[in-house]
Amino acid sequence: MILGVNNQVYTLESVRRLIDLKKWIRMPIRNLIHPKPDVWDFSFLDVLVPFLGANGIPILGLIEYSGKWAHDPTKPWFPSQPMPSQYDDFLKFVFTVVERCPTVMHWQVLNEPNRAAFWPPAPDVREYIGVLKVGYRAIKVANPFAKVVIAGTSGIDVEWYKKLYAMDAMGFFDIAAVHSYNFTNNKTITGELNALSRLRSVMTANGDKSDVWLTEIGWNMDEMSEETQAILLSRTIVDLTKRDYVGGAFIYKLMDTPGSHFGLLDGEGNPRTAYSTFVGMNGMDRSIWNMGLVGDY
Repeated sequence: MILGVNNQVYTLESVRRLIDLKKWIRMPIRNLIHPKPDVWDFSFLDVLVPFLGANGIPILGLIEYSGKWAHDPTKPWFPSQPMPSQYDDFLKFVFTVVERCPTVMHWQVLNEPNRAAFWPPAPDVREYIGVLKVGYRAIKVANPFAKVVIAGTSGIDVEWYKKLYAMDAMGFFDIAAVHSYNFTNNKTITGELNALSRLRSVMTANGDKSDVWLTEIGWNMDEMSEETQAILLSRTIVDLTKRDYVGGAFIYKLMDTPGSHFGLLDGEGNPRTAYSTFVGMNGMDRSIWNMGLVGDY
């Protein structure tokens, strides 16, 4: 199982910490690189992607935002929602980004489309599948060897996946994905693991043998101590690694940002206890996690 971290902040300190972690990074690709129809700015990606690669940091590229100019003006706008009338613009956006980053071999198409905040005014499975198909085709044309990760759902949303399969999303992603922030105690951890099992049963019933990645898991530091965060992180990774269909887990997130205190680092870049715990984990070898942890969670 691969281990990774979500990151949106690129200071000298945060990049140094990424290198120390030696884990994957889930990196949002946002509309800043394509602010207008005829304007592209790859100056940031052209430096960061080769630098991370040279330091052994694999990237999961999150195609999260496209330009506001590319959206249907009759629909409520949110940056991660390219609407059907803008499929051609979205295809060009995805193709150009993937072609520009040939060393990035995993790409995720949007984020939490089952949540109204990310798909206003209300989630629409069929609309998301339309965007997914466009993204999949663009990625595979730009890099036939790249893997496509479907958008992680907010929560382990088994019903969303049932609808995806019923509406023929199969064949347009290589890796399934979900998010969870409920690995917080024995009861909720058991509940989330059971939800993963139900999701796997739905996948199997539909002939889908792809891995499941948890592209966001995290703990709100406004609600717990550093020590509790570290214990819960360890416990969660242990439990996930025992499930052979879970192929990856990405901690949310590397560093606190204003109003969002989930980081392995605080807002000043200082490491919390969980950072040191995560540095020592090697998720590639399942055998080292066939153990139990002592304590209350």
